[in-house]
Amino acid sequence: MTPLISIVTGTYQRITFLQDMVNSARATLPSTIPHEFVIVDGGSNDGTQDWCKAQPDIVLIEHGELLGAIKAFNAGAMAARGQYVILGNDDIMYHEGSIMRALVHLEDNPNCGAVAFADNRNIGYKLEVAPGYGVQRIQAQSQPVIYAQVGMFRKWLGDILGWWGITDPIMRQANTYGGDNYLSARIWEMGFTVDAVRGVTVEDRYQDARDDLRQRNFDIETERGSAYYRRYPEPPQIADHPIIPAIDEGQMRILYLPIYEPGVHYHNQKQGKRGLREAFGRIGLVWEVDYIAAHRNREFDLVELVDSFAPDLLFLQLHSTVEIQADSLARARARKPEMLVINWNGDVYARHLLEDGMVDVLRLCDLQCCVNASVLPCYEAQGIQAVYWQCGFEPIDESILPNMPAYDIVFTGNCYSDERTEFGRFMDSLSDVNIGIYGSGWANAGGNTTYNFPASRALYRNCKLILGDNQWMQDIGFVSNRVFDTLAAGGGILLHQHVPGMLEYTGITPDEHFVEWTDLDDLHQKIIYWLNPEMASERQAMAARARAFMESDHSFDARLRELFFTILPAIEMKTMV
Repeated sequence: MTPLISIVTGTYQRITFLQDMVNSARATLPSTIPHEFVIVDGGSNDGTQDWCKAQPDIVLIEHGELLGAIKAFNAGAMAARGQYVILGNDDIMYHEGSIMRALVHLEDNPNCGAVAFADNRNIGYKLEVAPGYGVQRIQAQSQPVIYAQVGMFRKWLGDILGWWGITDPIMRQANTYGGDNYLSARIWEMGFTVDAVRGVTVEDRYQDARDDLRQRNFDIETERGSAYYRRYPEPPQIADHPIIPAIDEGQMRILYLPIYEPGVHYHNQKQGKRGLREAFGRIGLVWEVDYIAAHRNREFDLVELVDSFAPDLLFLQLHSTVEIQADSLARARARKPEMLVINWNGDVYARHLLEDGMVDVLRLCDLQCCVNASVLPCYEAQGIQAVYWQCGFEPIDESILPNMPAYDIVFTGNCYSDERTEFGRFMDSLSDVNIGIYGSGWANAGGNTTYNFPASRALYRNCKLILGDNQWMQDIGFVSNRVFDTLAAGGGILLHQHVPGMLEYTGITPDEHFVEWTDLDDLHQKIIYWLNPEMASERQAMAARARAFMESDHSFDARLRELFFTILPAIEMKTMV
């Protein structure tokens, strides 16, 4: 995946400082924001190179000798692949939220060329932006302006300007100092700004990093004199507007809070439930937060997240109000009133969907999406804007499916009710067929593939028939994610019990995409019919139609098209009327 952010530094014999810097950046970057570190090493023999080569997110450039910071940062910046490039020393520590706040500012302000990170150094000519933290300034012809000693820059703009002087006859001959001043001066000359932003701070460990390298650099610069002032004997002139057009645009920012239930299947959920997150990532910047785990660890603050990321869309998956109550959502909305707030609840139980605390939260949402259409009239009576919006199938790399047995019939689901117990007795009675049951609560289960989507996909691909039941006949349109995952597999055909409203709400059609059954006697007859070897080509044709329909209409990309281009415009029109 192409990184959005590249973090560039030069280093030499400072493995501990370097590791601390890298880990501090990792800690503040959401896992859904692709990033890379570009480390330019000047010939370290303290383990730096081996450590860098072992890190999957680090690109190591080996200079082999000390060529100076100017050449190191130029090489790193040019090699960076991110849309945004951070240039900073190896002895700093990024504060929580600082990188994301800088990113948001650049996304929202196209005339800003760079964001300067405030640091804690006690330098008199700094502009203080927070107690103990400030940004440095250079003199321009009209007034002092900010320059980024540590900064996040637009990659395209840095490439055009030559970063720390790649094409400049004076700066490219410099050794260590002045490159940061030069790049910021060029940004101002081009009519873009270098901005300080609240909460964008780093800890500079300059007091701890007084080593031989720093003394060597100081001695070289003292002997040669300042390259920056040779380049700018007169202060740079600030242009009052960009003299070249910006060539990147801000993206939609999505704060995504999916539900990962704690328990034995937690890891499978975290690994497997990626379809919606990846679909969001194809239309904008996504910050995913495991809000249940963060709340348990007392690390969850919705207001702070909204304040840091300023999302255009807050997409929640709340099944209760334990972690987020109405008051915290109201405060988060107040931070960015124009933010669109959508909750998607995959619960079938009306009592959970309509309990008092949940209703209070949903009144603060712009839209409630649910998979049980029976509750929609109740939401309408409560003044809550709600729609039916289903899940999609989880994407699977079929080239690396696990080895799973081949059965005539497969059933994946847990035994947790009287109806399921009866269904289990029925499956046990099918003594003349090879049947695989996967889930918890069964005496004769072949295993448990709950949320293990690759293993389930392998079972569905290898079998002839897949069974599905319906324990909620009184509800409209409710089906589990297994319906979408089985139909997307393109292996066995699905024999599913009748679901009121499924055809109307999903378009999944009996005898076209699956086989519908009513009671267990009906199911038994259909199993016999469809296991007949003469029906093999018909099974394959139905499985192929179902898979094609899932890919066209029931992927998570299709879900987002439905949400953004059908549901939300219809709600907007309804509101206008």
